[in-house]
Amino acid sequence: MEQGIQALRDLLGQEWQVTQRPNKTKVFDASLEVKAEGDSVLTQMLVEATQAVAPRFVMDQLVPKAQLLREVHHYTNLLVIAPWISSQARELLRQNGIAYLDLTGNVDIRVPRPAIIIHTVGAQKAPRSAPREASRTTLAGVKAGRLVRLLADVPPPHRATDLHRTSTLSLPYVSRLLDTLEDQLLIRREGRIITDVDWAQLLRARARETSLLSHGSYRGFLAPNGVPALLQQIAQLPKAYDGGLAAIDGLSVTGSYAAQRFRPDRCGRSAHALRGVLAERRRRSR
Repeated sequence: MEQGIQALRDLLGQEWQVTQRPNKTKVFDASLEVKAEGDSVLTQMLVEATQAVAPRFVMDQLVPKAQLLREVHHYTNLLVIAPWISSQARELLRQNGIAYLDLTGNVDIRVPRPAIIIHTVGAQKAPRSAPREASRTTLAGVKAGRLVRLLADVPPPHRATDLHRTSTLSLPYVSRLLDTLEDQLLIRREGRIITDVDWAQLLRARARETSLLSHGSYRGFLAPNGVPALLQQIAQLPKAYDGGLAAIDGLSVTGSYAAQRFRPDRCGRSAHALRGVLAERRRRSR
């Protein structure tokens, strides 16, 4: 917390005063008064210092606190300080008017009086030094990918036992991963039944935890005539493997260039062609 308060002082500069006041209620971790040098107008910031900021924590605990503060005193602001805050949690904090500061440089503080607007961008992925819950299951790895694919492909409702049987993953692992997904607001449950899956955000969260090139072998090539010519050559490949070097069956194209087919405004000059594993997965899903 002290590092975060000092980071706030550094961001505001020498012309601003950040004074830590006695914290009488202990409901929050610190109480700060912020004002410009020589100005009598000040704002109070109540600090919530935490090791991790899950999206569910934002909605279940921080948003109600912020709403109560606004009702009691309009010029009192909630400031969340953490080692690192994920992009999804930051978006929820901004949507609900909650200031945040993490130690990697992700900062968003907006105060109407006195006028303070600070927005900086830091680490987009959790640094290795960021605290993690030892028991928390992540979206990285082959097993997590299997469950993510199932949740993205098959609409709810689901039960953990059904996902366990269909995916052949152990029931304790499925339960732990579902707890993680619920904390990230990627799934919604009523009792033990999954009633909603935010599959788009789920796939984005999975993509942040893994890399296409981190597993298996790959080779890099240059397409001297450009990616469009390469795609035309791929389209002319035989549909099934006939003893040649390649076949179109089981070949998938992805990467920034493939993304242009859906978002033409995005730049893309590279393409990744994957085969083998994807074809096997398709055969299993039929």
